[in-house]
Amino acid sequence: NGWPDTFGIPGRMTPEYAALARISLDDARSRKLMAIAGISSVIATAVIAAIGDISRFASPRGDLAEARAR
Repeated sequence: NGWPDTFGIPGRMTPEYAALARISLDDARSRKLMAIAGISSVIATAVIAAIGDISRFASPRGDLAEARAR
């Protein structure tokens, strides 16, 4: 069912996991990521936290494409 085991009871969601899932569902970026097969609310939140503000990238390929062009 995709939920972590809690105290040996498969499928029982912890309050922390439930809170994270609610937060993720409220964020459009998280919902887009979770539309990809295998991306859970935990993974989506971690990716968003690691990337930060996406507008800091000039393009989808970012500085790597600019470096290759030189």
